[in-house]
Amino acid sequence: MRTESCLTGENLLGDEFREVPFLDLPALVIELPNKQSTQRSPSVFRSASREDPVARARDEFLSGYQKQSPSSGGIPSTFRSRQHGNTFIPCGRACNDNCSDEETIPTTLLHPILGQFADDCRELELSAEDHLLAGDLEIAMSKFYKDEAARVEGVSMVLIKHKIHLNVSSKIPNSRYVMDADMSVDKYRYVIAEFKNEAGGTQAEPFLEAIAYYVESTRELAPKIPRSPLPCLLLAIYGPHIVFAGATWNRRPVVQVLSMPVAFHIHHTDDRLQLTVARHMAAFRRASEALRTYYEQIGDIPIPLSTCPPAAKALFPYPTSYGTLTGNAVKTFQYKTQVVEKKLVFFATQDDDGSCICVKFTQTYSVEAHQHLASRKCAPAMRGMKNLPGGWIMIVVDALLEFETLYDRKEPLPSTLFVKMEKTLRDFHEHRFVHGDIRDVNIMVHKESIDEFRFIDLDWSGVSGLARYPARINTLTIKRPPNVISRGIIAPEDDLFMLDGIRKLKCRD
Repeated sequence: MRTESCLTGENLLGDEFREVPFLDLPALVIELPNKQSTQRSPSVFRSASREDPVARARDEFLSGYQKQSPSSGGIPSTFRSRQHGNTFIPCGRACNDNCSDEETIPTTLLHPILGQFADDCRELELSAEDHLLAGDLEIAMSKFYKDEAARVEGVSMVLIKHKIHLNVSSKIPNSRYVMDADMSVDKYRYVIAEFKNEAGGTQAEPFLEAIAYYVESTRELAPKIPRSPLPCLLLAIYGPHIVFAGATWNRRPVVQVLSMPVAFHIHHTDDRLQLTVARHMAAFRRASEALRTYYEQIGDIPIPLSTCPPAAKALFPYPTSYGTLTGNAVKTFQYKTQVVEKKLVFFATQDDDGSCICVKFTQTYSVEAHQHLASRKCAPAMRGMKNLPGGWIMIVVDALLEFETLYDRKEPLPSTLFVKMEKTLRDFHEHRFVHGDIRDVNIMVHKESIDEFRFIDLDWSGVSGLARYPARINTLTIKRPPNVISRGIIAPEDDLFMLDGIRKLKCRD
């Protein structure tokens, strides 16, 4: 390198100083022309807090949800005072005004580990170690302790014995708040455990306090990493009981109880409850390990603008692929929009051909019933389905953009169309299927042709004599046959009754 040569941004320092003798010290002089030129140039990365709509929504929530000690925020009256408007947290506890009490997309559809935990609590195959952990924990949880700290120590020592390590008295960075216990990877907490020595031992309720700790522990992270739901398991431990819940972020925190509360003070002859305890703790071990792996691999660098499509206003469910019904092909897609507010139905674009598809998530569905109607061009063509953790079923069908629901169709329709619908339903019944939810929102008609229709929303459909109505069917504001009751058998006549009611409102003849 020549003396007093000027370096540019393209110079490699190793090349420039290659000829400098060993042990001699090269020197660099940096000139700052003026103060203004030292300002940082615009970043090539998207600023999450300003540009990403999810980051912006999270910022707005946190601005209204002012910092507060979780031990105070977990007091029911205090928590209740913030359960309204922009500071409402969907968690199964009521909202104070007209906002919805639930988030449309539950935690089990925002991250698969939480759904898998719920499944494992019911059906996980157990090992000898799982039973040993459950037995030791039953003893520790059932004891009376002099105070909360003693309970934390007693329970955590059993978990350590079985290689489950809780961080006791864990402090949230940049705050004065100290959790009873947690599990974390660096700044990411994936388990938060809130203890109470006994039920009612303090003013704060452990489930609500655990939620408050989750909010405070993610206050700085949530706006910075807007495309992660930041999944976390919450454990509310009071006396000999544990409540397991999943916490995530969408536009706001979303918390969902994942199982019934588990009691550990059980009789030694109660094999069923012993299995329940063992499965829950085995599921917890498995989920906590999976969450640790997730956070070990997470990155918080924003996506470059040049490769980032317009960001969605909210996180969509996590699945972005499905297997075709014919063959072993796997199709990937990108969500575009939610079809109907408060429904788990979305429009998406398939990556390979750009076609528009409709993606639906449900807990029950009869593929056979759908295929029967689709084969007669009386239901949208089914492209694929996928069973997901948490009991979810993903159904993928054609989007039917050229159709609209009978509810949306304002003009009366000819009687011939209703005759065709009735004929289709009778054929459906003759093949031993029932629909169960024939309403104007579940029948689509062609926007141009008055001769085409499609039955949709076959969540309740199935084999006649076996298919049942859901547990909380609405018979108050929706007129149904008088015999319809929660969990009752769906009769073929019920479908015809509902169609006749629509005909009286929509038929012009």
